[in-house]
This record gives sequence, structure tokens and C-alpha cells, in this order.
Amino acid sequence: MLTDKSLEEAIAAVGTKGRTSLNGNIRRSLERAGIKLGDYVRLYKNSALPDFCLIRMRYPNQIGKRTSHLIIHHKGTVYDPAKGVYTLREFREAFPGVKFNNCLIILEPD
Repeated sequence: MLTDKSLEEAIAAVGTKGRTSLNGNIRRSLERAGIKLGDYVRLYKNSALPDFCLIRMRYPNQIGKRTSHLIIHHKGTVYDPAKGVYTLREFREAFPGVKFNNCLIILEPD
């Protein structure tokens, strides 16, 4: 989504189809693609989200498992490659119990 690459190209750029690290192989592949990144931030239940970030999250059926999902948050809009585009409020209402774990801040282009 961020790099306009196909799923296969993105997997090759990250170097794995399975376990990923926001502050590791995801960060490196996005920086190689020219995307400027800020801090890695842990999110808590009532954390305010940065305006533009890549979020590692879990749907309720994933909580307690070693699986998670990546979505993009940009100024109140959530872009989920599996579920679609929602406002943040719509997303939380559509998927009650969703848990945001951490995020990687994406810096707006100058």
C-alpha cells in the first residue's frame, strides 16, 4: 500500500512472508523504498494515534496468538488491505475488541 508494490514484491522486499518486525525488517524495507519514518511507539488501550502511522494490531480472534495484522492510519482513516477503508470510529465499531499493539510513525513528505 505504501510503496505501490504487489504482494509478492513486498514480501521479497521485507525478506519474509511470515514473522515481521515493525522496527526491524519492515522499517528497513520502507526506508529502502524512500519512505521517511519516525519513532516506534507502543500503544495502550486509550493511546492517541499519531496522524500517520503503520499499526500492528490484532483482531479479537488473534489476541493471545502469535499472529497479527498491519494497517495504515492516516488522519482518522484506517486502510486495511484485508477489510477495506474505514474512519477510525467505523473501524472500532465494525471490529469490537480490536487491539492496537504498536506503531511506526510515517513522516509526511515535505
